Amino acid sequence: MDGLSVALFGLFWCLTLRRMGTLWFAIGFHAMSDYADMVLFAQPNTGNSGQSLTGHLLNVSYHGPEWLTGGPRGTEASALEFAILAVLFLAFAQAYPKHAARPGAAD
Repeated sequence: MDGLSVALFGLFWCLTLRRMGTLWFAIGFHAMSDYADMVLFAQPNTGNSGQSLTGHLLNVSYHGPEWLTGGPRGTEASALEFAILAVLFLAFAQAYPKHAARPGAAD
């Protein structure tokens, strides 16, 4: 599930690039997401062998089934992540609708 989540995030950032014409939203979103996951909440992650990082702000622990918490792969590999991604796609598509092509303009 972690790989699928990463691929869907990549597609989301492609959508933001396509609709906004700049990479800055994707760069900022990714930086904010990693900072929150690793520094604020100290989530386990595949990049750190399923261990929480030291020196984090909050001491968060996850209890429950692996499909919901992501287990040692962190919430990026949980079913909750897919619900969040669906909301992100819908909200962004609503906020930045596709513009009608201009005559003679390359799309």
